[in-house]
Amino acid sequence: FIGDRQGKISDWNAGNVTLQGPSGSRCIFLNRNDYLKFTGFHLQVDDTQAVYAYFSQGARFEQCDFVNTTTHAIYLYSSGVTLVNCLIHDSGGMGLYCFGDSDVEVWNCTIANNTNDGMRAVNTSTITLRNSIVAFNGRYGLYELTGEIDHSYNLVFGNNNADYINTVAGVGELNVDPEFVCDDSYYLSEDS
Repeated sequence: FIGDRQGKISDWNAGNVTLQGPSGSRCIFLNRNDYLKFTGFHLQVDDTQAVYAYFSQGARFEQCDFVNTTTHAIYLYSSGVTLVNCLIHDSGGMGLYCFGDSDVEVWNCTIANNTNDGMRAVNTSTITLRNSIVAFNGRYGLYELTGEIDHSYNLVFGNNNADYINTVAGVGELNVDPEFVCDDSYYLSEDS
């Protein structure tokens, strides 16, 4: 179930609920938990990941905001996760770090202003990225280390070291400024 601020079940949509992890604890730790869905959460934690999935399959995050972590916003270890219409930003590490045999789908998301990479695929991890923005991250936008990022129809721009490492622009990808309204807002300007 998903509850609202009063603890009630609310039609499988939490609305604008903030989960703020206590010091040293993740907001969401999935340890061999399968097929959970999270919609409309603002996940914020000061000194670890907002989400850590360990051998978990089928988790789905929709319209969630992952922000202000000191390490990677989302860390996946041999897990399968889908992210749809999410905002992953301002983490002290990577926006999305996939390790082990992870299989991740990212649709219509914005991954911006993370201190390290926008996303990194390691070992045999596979990330499918579509119709998303990966911009202004501190190192690389898309980094295929020893995993694979299948990407097309995205906007990848302004990542500090390079937009792509060990991969190249995919079909229909743009390399132009997304023109966010301002530095701390990820809405697009009308001229974007």
